[in-house]
Amino acid sequence: SNPPGGTMPAATGTSSLVFASPGANASSQMNISWHHTTSGGYLEYTKKSDTTYANKVQVAPSSTSASFVSTSDGNSQGYNGTVSYFRKLVNITGLTANTEYRYRIIGSSASSDYYFKTASTTTFSFIYMSDVHAYPALSSRLSTANSLVSRAESKVSGLSFVLFTGDLTAHGSDYYQWKHFATAPFAKNYFLASVPGNHDYYKAQGSVYPEHTSDVYYNAMFNNPKNGASGISNSSYYFKYNNVLFVGINSEVLDTTRRNAQKSWLSTVINNNPSDFVIAFSHREFFHGSTASAPSGVAKSSDCYNIYGSTLESLGVDLVLSGDDHVYVRSKPIKNGAVSTASVGTVYITANQIGARGRIATAASSYSAKVYGGSTNNNDISTISTITVSSTQITGQMFNASGTVLDTYSIPKK
Repeated sequence: SNPPGGTMPAATGTSSLVFASPGANASSQMNISWHHTTSGGYLEYTKKSDTTYANKVQVAPSSTSASFVSTSDGNSQGYNGTVSYFRKLVNITGLTANTEYRYRIIGSSASSDYYFKTASTTTFSFIYMSDVHAYPALSSRLSTANSLVSRAESKVSGLSFVLFTGDLTAHGSDYYQWKHFATAPFAKNYFLASVPGNHDYYKAQGSVYPEHTSDVYYNAMFNNPKNGASGISNSSYYFKYNNVLFVGINSEVLDTTRRNAQKSWLSTVINNNPSDFVIAFSHREFFHGSTASAPSGVAKSSDCYNIYGSTLESLGVDLVLSGDDHVYVRSKPIKNGAVSTASVGTVYITANQIGARGRIATAASSYSAKVYGGSTNNNDISTISTITVSSTQITGQMFNASGTVLDTYSIPKK
């Protein structure tokens, strides 16, 4: 082929931590990131139906020498020390809409195949999941996530991508927890639209969850659109998929300067990208559902709702997806801080965790349409959701690994 990436670098070394992320316009753009043992290696992509890569396009990545100071808590089968590698980034453009692609990394040998699907103008569905806390010593967490994704695939055909609302790892500073996460089949079969959680910010020291650090660990893994808020580009970003504007919020920033910058950015992005629907997603929940967070019933969170809620509602955001609290909550439509009785308002959903560490569900309140959690702490109450968007509505269903549907809803186009 006559590659858009120019002359291919030498095909040496091996790849790992390969992830696809959406381009800003997911009809024609996709971003790929991987780590490589040498400065060589390049990417090949083609349509999924082209199993022999007969019509491949080859792309030379940007290549930067990088390192990751990895810390382990002693139980995660990780590594304490500096991991050196070459960071490879490819931003693919000119893709065909509504098309499934395969790609691979060419080093000393070809990697296995990875996949993504571009957006179209027809109805589409995606997976929504959160809080897997990938941890090699407790591999059942990721196994549970894989089972849930398989169940989602059996319920809805042609799923487009996975939206993951943070806590991909137990400790973001442990390089080998990211490598463990990357072994999940869904990380190879879909592009991931993700944001970092508090665990993805954590260093691991002993058995104690230590200081809140930064998005440096998350940013070493994902090549998101660089259109985010000031100071947190890549860990905040937006992309268009079909008739939906998706906006990823970094809920882990604690300083007022970056929080205000993110609120201003939200207004600019949503006002400048008119869409049939707007779906925002963050790690921290907007409505608490656990007795640990809201003992007397489902309540607004000071973390996210009090900071961003009024902004999102004033901008007409249809749906906000989050995690963190380990209990599922779906709110009624909320407008100006109150339950809306008209056909307006923002619906907020908090996802259950995946694997261990479930929490006790609090009682319903006037805000909540559905609450689902454990009856004792650390119950495995893992659930996942599929969300479908048509030209007229958003519909969703939440279910467990056995396929039992625990919540359904629809949100009409405003």
